Amino acid sequence: MIALPCIAFANDYNFDEHTFRSNYHEYSIGDKAPDINFTKDYNITSWRIRHLPAPKPGTFWSYMDGTYVLLRNSDHKIIDAKSSDIFYRHMKD
Repeated sequence: MIALPCIAFANDYNFDEHTFRSNYHEYSIGDKAPDINFTKDYNITSWRIRHLPAPKPGTFWSYMDGTYVLLRNSDHKIIDAKSSDIFYRHMKD
């Protein structure tokens, strides 16, 4: 019999993204998002079921190639980003 080490995984995961790629472009928090993300089709209204924090007034959640991004309407800037794993990880629990 072979004993394998037991690894404990915490339920707290960090899904924050500071840089990510979308459409062959690298983005960071503070960068301007493409105009297409500000159209109705890209506005995520079901942020609760995706386990995303509530957007503050003047912001909304969008999606850029595998990354949820919180966008500010006034200047089109990315103010937060979360890995899409935030949704899939909670599906396993």
